[in-house]
Amino acid sequence: MGQYHTQIFEDTFIQLLIDRPEIIKSKSILTNCLKDILAGYVLESNLLLASYDTGIVDALRKEEEITQKFTARFVKRMIDANATHSEMARWAVNFWCFAYGVQILNLPANISELLGVKLTKPKDETEEPAESKFKVFQNNYCSFLYSYQVSHHGMVVDRILNIGKGIKIPEEIDDKPVVAIGKKAFAHRNDVKKIQIPDTVKYIGRQAFYNCTQLKSVTLPSMLKEMGNEAFAMSGIESIHIPGTLATINERMFSFCNRLSQVQIDSGVMAIGDYAFSECAKLEEIVLPYSINRVGEFVFESVLSRKSVKVTYGNYQFDSEQLSKKDVEEQDGRNP
Repeated sequence: MGQYHTQIFEDTFIQLLIDRPEIIKSKSILTNCLKDILAGYVLESNLLLASYDTGIVDALRKEEEITQKFTARFVKRMIDANATHSEMARWAVNFWCFAYGVQILNLPANISELLGVKLTKPKDETEEPAESKFKVFQNNYCSFLYSYQVSHHGMVVDRILNIGKGIKIPEEIDDKPVVAIGKKAFAHRNDVKKIQIPDTVKYIGRQAFYNCTQLKSVTLPSMLKEMGNEAFAMSGIESIHIPGTLATINERMFSFCNRLSQVQIDSGVMAIGDYAFSECAKLEEIVLPYSINRVGEFVFESVLSRKSVKVTYGNYQFDSEQLSKKDVEEQDGRNP
């Protein structure tokens, strides 16, 4: 289990226990909840269910303190019953002890020994919402983790969990606007095929849709202000319309998008970062608005050597011939 992957599962499940304690009333309820909310975490879910079968939840209700002797007993039960690998059995038992025993039942325990990572109890509810405190949102389309970001004055979609009919991000959650999609929120998810992003979103984080190979198209919010590096790199998008509210197309934004053939850049965009459209094999033509005043290195690497770029009349910084020559010279070092 990858550490980051498992951490997302742990954060989500703990929040589920806090918000919906009834999910552990029976194995069937727990199973359905894990399938609905955490469908992408099969290994972790199966380990929790196997540990649940040992009776650990009922046993925790009767304990006054979580000890090494207690955890060792249930690790042994998992190994004996299912031939579970000892490290995985230890993770499942220790996580139940922390998530339910410590967080819900407030049992005393040595936290560092339970999970082998630094974990802290939630801050007092009267404090300002923490940026790292995840909650779960679910609608008929999908489920995802979100958090309140003080710096953005709104909600952030942190990580996609389960996808149903598609992905529809709401304009508001808990009466606060959804203003951002976090870094790597959808990265490496090949089941992301279409997504509806509301115009309330102004920020899209680094590698937000990185390597989403089945994502063919997306409509960027009309008031988008910032997109991180590699936001759509190696994705399957075929066309993109970039609004003029986005001042800079950052580095490697669409690099290695092998299906990208149509790009529309509105006036207002002022700069294009290094390698932004490099290795976009199907990109035959791109028109840069007159507002562009900075173009980085290798922007059209392996594209403009055989394709064309056009600059809107009125741009006094560049013309088509200069850009084509500049980029081709940079990529091969000698031949325009």
